Order: sequence, then C-alpha cells, then structure tokens
Amino acid sequence: MPPTASDRVTFDRARDLARRHGWREKALIYLTRRPDEILVLEHTHEYPDAGVQVPAGGVDPGEEPAQAAVRELLEETGLRVSGPAEYLGSHIWHDEAAPSRVRHYYRLRAPLTTPDRWEHIVSAGTDDSGMVFRLVFRPLREAGLTPGFGWDGELGSLVGVSEPGGADRELRTERLVLRVPTEHDLPSILQLHQQDLSILHNPGDRLADAVQARDLLARWQRQWRDHGIGYWMVALRHDSGIIGVRGVKSMTLGSRPIMNLLYRFDPSAWGMGYATEAARAAVARSRALHPSLPVVVRVRPANRGSARVALKVGLRREPDLDEPGEDGIDHIYVGFVTSTFDMQDAACLCWSRGRCVPCPRRRDEASRPRPVGGARRADPLRDLHGPGGPT
Repeated sequence: MPPTASDRVTFDRARDLARRHGWREKALIYLTRRPDEILVLEHTHEYPDAGVQVPAGGVDPGEEPAQAAVRELLEETGLRVSGPAEYLGSHIWHDEAAPSRVRHYYRLRAPLTTPDRWEHIVSAGTDDSGMVFRLVFRPLREAGLTPGFGWDGELGSLVGVSEPGGADRELRTERLVLRVPTEHDLPSILQLHQQDLSILHNPGDRLADAVQARDLLARWQRQWRDHGIGYWMVALRHDSGIIGVRGVKSMTLGSRPIMNLLYRFDPSAWGMGYATEAARAAVARSRALHPSLPVVVRVRPANRGSARVALKVGLRREPDLDEPGEDGIDHIYVGFVTSTFDMQDAACLCWSRGRCVPCPRRRDEASRPRPVGGARRADPLRDLHGPGGPT
C-alpha cells in the first residue's frame, strides 16, 4: 500500500464521515519526552511482521478520540497520562478493507523521568491482550516507523517544533492553534485590550496605545525566556486571525509560588467553548513543565463566565485565598497539586527489570481527604504543595 493512501481532512469532517458510513475510528499517539524524540513500539520476536509502530487503538462507542488516545496509551505502554491530548490532524484511509478508515493523530507528553526503554504486557483489548511490547524513545527524525500503514501520517507536524528554540512554541487542540506571541501580534494585542467587553471585569488592563502594547509584549516574551512557558496567542485552526490570548505565568500568591492562568477572548469568540479548550491545553502544559506549582485563576466576583471555565478545567474555588487585586477583590480558583504522578501529562509507573506494572504505591498526601467548608484553615496554600512546600 503506498504511503499516500489517505487524505487529510478536518476533525469534524472525519467524524461526520465515520458516523454516516459506519467507519471505525482509530486514535494514534505520538508520545514525546523531549521535543526531538518520539516513543515507538517494537514487537518481540513472536511477531516479526508487525514492524515499528506508535501506540494506537480504536475509539470505543460514546468515547471521544482524545479520550481514546489517553486510554490506548495506558493499555499499550503502561503510562498513565491524563492529557488533554494535543490534536494534530485526521486522515481518511482509502483502502475499503482497512479495519479503521478514520484516523485521528494526537500528541501526548511524558515526564523527563520516563525511562529510555522498557517492556510492557498489554492489559486490555481483544486482539493485543497479553502481548509483550518493547517501547523505546527514538530521535524524531530517525523514528523508523514502518511505511505504508499510516503510522507517520502526522509526524511532520512534530518536526517543525523540534528545531532548536522551537520547542513547544505552538500547541494544537481540535479547533485551535496556540502560539507564542511575536511582533506581528501587536495590533491584535492592542485591540484585545481596548475592547470594552474584553476588559469589562478588569478595566485596569486597558492599553492606551501601541507603546503600552509593545511593553506588554516584551513582558510576555521575557516570561517565555525565563520559564519556558507563558501566554499564547489563540487562533482557529482554519483561520489565522487572533481570537484571544491564553496561558500561564509564574507569580506568587500569599508568598507561595504559583502558575497564574489567564484567558481573554474577543467577544465574537464567546460562547463556543474556545476558552475552555485552550485553558485545558495551557493547564496541561504548565503541569508538565512545573508539576509542583499549582495553577491558579483570579476571577472578579461578577465574571461568571471565567468562573465557569475555571471549574470546567478542574480548578476549585478557594474562598480562604481571596485577596484584593488591581480592580477589586479577586476570587481564587486553584488546581491542587497532590503528586506529580497524579498530574496531567504525568506518568504513574513502577519499574522492575525493565518492565512496567501499575504503580501500587499509595501516597498519603494524595489520598488524604481535603476539608470542605467548616473551620478556616490557617494556611490553605500549604495544601497546594504539601507540608514541605514546593520542590
């Protein structure tokens, strides 16, 4: 079968075709530990014709492809990575005899502590259960995936961000592209901070002119240089026009270090779920880079939309942490840190003789019931890091 045996289509188009024709959908996972490498799956000598693949599997009824990607990664590698998965693209396979004609490609990230190689016994699935897979990280440009079966269908999407200085300069979701701001974004930054509705709850963020916009851009870019993460400009995948800004920056709350989540969108993009979609990607990337730092959102009391987004991405309202902000009191929402093994984009594994098994350890801090209501805690932020503070 030739390598060009598929057509690239939009996510919505792929899902629509699958529904109308009853085609099976498949999720393929590109797992990266560093930007210039990828995890590949090698079968043992018992399956010599299987070739070199990436983790992949079918989408179950009622399951979203992104959820299938996370589940299949766990089943085929033992890596518990809760996502969200970064969407790369969808393809329609030409061969009518192919078991999965619709294929969705996703990227997930593993912690830097993940081993270079290991073996895993597949834990689920009717076809692969009990099989032994060899997993190994290879250089992205030397992945060696067996051609003609679609394993490399979106590999080119990773190459551009694996160049020096280009790592994670861009994130993609099903509908959005998040990229690091540049000089070309100055008009969009100024417009976004001059619209009355965009800054309705934070009028102190209004920019008077292009000079102030340039100063703001310089601060954003300095955050990227110093911390390897910051604010992204947000655009639709099918339209390069900027619809908002989303990301995190390093700061303190009650003298404790945190990652502060910001989201601001053009009113024309409200009510479509873009804010939540982009926030999930930003939170996941923050937790992958800085797993010991809680993600915090500051919300003005009347800003119900922002409060809803905070709750949707897994943050929790913490009244004990409320404090005055530039434009009045800020309500605080927090994504609690229990353990780096429980965070999005983190793995839970025990390693024994090069094989992975589900981690049996119980962590007291992760399983300890957290107070709801009742007496005021003396130091609520202590729960964010544990008794010893951030590490």
